[in-house]
Amino acid sequence: MKKFLSLAINAILICCILVTALRIQTARASPVVLFVPDSYPTIQAAIDHAGLGGLIMVRAGTYFENIIINHTVSLVSFNVDAESTIIDGNNTGNVVYVAADNVYVAGFTIRHSGGFHFSGFKVESSGFCNIRSDVFVDNYNAVTLNNCSRCSIFSNMIGQTTVDGVAVVGSHDNTVGNNSITGCGNQGVELDLASYNNMIRSNIFMENLVP
Repeated sequence: MKKFLSLAINAILICCILVTALRIQTARASPVVLFVPDSYPTIQAAIDHAGLGGLIMVRAGTYFENIIINHTVSLVSFNVDAESTIIDGNNTGNVVYVAADNVYVAGFTIRHSGGFHFSGFKVESSGFCNIRSDVFVDNYNAVTLNNCSRCSIFSNMIGQTTVDGVAVVGSHDNTVGNNSITGCGNQGVELDLASYNNMIRSNIFMENLVP
């Protein structure tokens, strides 16, 4: 009888420990998908609270923000039409700044970066980032890759850029493909001398100072 009671008590204790552990794990776990502005009022707040590899869905609207992405997330417009979901840098700094690997951003209009050396979208010292199906307008540079590798800039519309549509600086093994790049004050795609093994293919260039 004592042996039976001892086993029963041990079983109850184990169950209590497991339930407590599950509760702690659930409390610590970040939501897999965050919605803006449903879950968080700003895109930056959602990024800051997203777990590693989290998905952030942004509903239509204009978001006046300068966004910093410093860990792996996917940032996607909830709407099919990129022109309905706008990230506006209010003419200051980089509109979107990425310093993390495996970041995916798709379906936004990204506009109004700051002047001199700022970009609508800047990726720095990162790899395997994917910028897809976005619209870039009224930026100093539309997209800049600085010391990056194996990133993809694909199927974007880039226009009305003060200097370069895509600036590839000290970067290698990246792909710039299937983009429409028009109205750049300097080059549609600029590759500096320190960049190598990048693939530039199937882009449409129109009305740029230098293709």
